[in-house]
Amino acid sequence: MATAFVTPDPLAATLSRASAALARPKAAQAGREDIAMIKAAASLTRDLHAARPIVYWTDLIASAGLGYAGMAVAIVATPVWAKLLGAVVAVLALYRALSFIHELSHMKPNAVRGFTAGVEHSVRCAGDDAVADV
Repeated sequence: MATAFVTPDPLAATLSRASAALARPKAAQAGREDIAMIKAAASLTRDLHAARPIVYWTDLIASAGLGYAGMAVAIVATPVWAKLLGAVVAVLALYRALSFIHELSHMKPNAVRGFTAGVEHSVRCAGDDAVADV
C-alpha cells in the first residue's frame, strides 16, 4: 500500500499569513476609531449628566409627598375607585422617589451635596427605631 505524502503549498501558506496580517491592523484601527467616537460623544454630552441638587431635592420631596398623599387617600377614602387611584398614585410616586435615591449609586460621592447624608440619616433613623422596638 502506497502512502502519499502531501507537502504544504508554500505559496498558499504565505498568502494566508499575509492576508491575516493585513486584516489585523484594520481591526485594531476600527477599535481605536470606536474608542475615539465614544470619547467624543462623552465630551459632547458631559454637561447633560451634571447633577443639579435643586432637581434631585425638588423631585425627591415632591415624589415622596405625592406618594404619601396617595397612600393616605388609599387608606382613608371610602369609594373603592378612590382607594385604587390613591394606591396607584402612591406606588408610582414612591417608586420614582426610590429611583432617584438609586441614581446616587451611579454618581460621584458629593455630586449632590447633602443628598446622600439626608437619605442616610433618614434610613439610619428608621433603622434605629426598628431596632429599638425589638
